[in-house]
Amino acid sequence: MKRLKDLREDHDLKQAEVAAHLGISQQYYQCYESGKNELPLRHGIKLAKFYNVSLDYLVGLTDTPSSLDGRENLELARLKQLITRYGSASEKIKKAIDILLEE
Repeated sequence: MKRLKDLREDHDLKQAEVAAHLGISQQYYQCYESGKNELPLRHGIKLAKFYNVSLDYLVGLTDTPSSLDGRENLELARLKQLITRYGSASEKIKKAIDILLEE
């Protein structure tokens, strides 16, 4: 993923430093940057928080690096309520929303 490499270089970090933040090896992290391994959601969330960017920006869905604003947090909270009420989502999605709301 070019964006991962660009963010790392923009912050003057080495792959080993970012890998240590994620609790993985430098070699494994390099596979994320090169696209050999898919970035798991838990690492994407951690990196988005680390670089203070949105997940959409991190994965290339938008070119606006801003992190979540208050309106988006409210929408996530409403989504979590609906998921809890109707039970239509997995526990992993609920956990991901919790992590995003912690920002």
